[in-house]
Amino acid sequence: MIKTKYIIIIFIFLLTNCGFEVIDYSKQNNFKIERIETKGDNAINYRLKNKIKVISNAQSLNLIELSFSSKKNSSIKEKNIKNEITKYKLEIISEVNYKFLNRDKQGSFVISVQSDYAVAQKYSQTQKNQADVLETLTDELSAEIRRKLSQNLNDL
Repeated sequence: MIKTKYIIIIFIFLLTNCGFEVIDYSKQNNFKIERIETKGDNAINYRLKNKIKVISNAQSLNLIELSFSSKKNSSIKEKNIKNEITKYKLEIISEVNYKFLNRDKQGSFVISVQSDYAVAQKYSQTQKNQADVLETLTDELSAEIRRKLSQNLNDL
């Protein structure tokens, strides 16, 4: 009696699954970017455009036109007791409009990424800190755009 209960419990654990599904990364970049239009901050758009061109799959039949508008907001995050600025917060907001050319589907989404950087003793080092954070945020933004485009493509 007790033995059969244990066997039934073991079979229940073996026959049920958790719903985990392995992501097939070969299907994630299954689109080719035909054209990219940009508006807003030129430095961010230049970096973002170059990073997005890399994720385009030249052999894909799913053609996409992209249009994005990016803006950068910098604000004070922290001040010390002497009322000197010690940290800045940098936020990039990008509105992405996409159009799948061979499926007649279009849409848009807004992505916002943010981080903060410290003020250094020298102004040039503070500028370098800002540039490093800007590069990191642009990487995050391009990865998020790729993920959203793949998700919208697979929803079709």
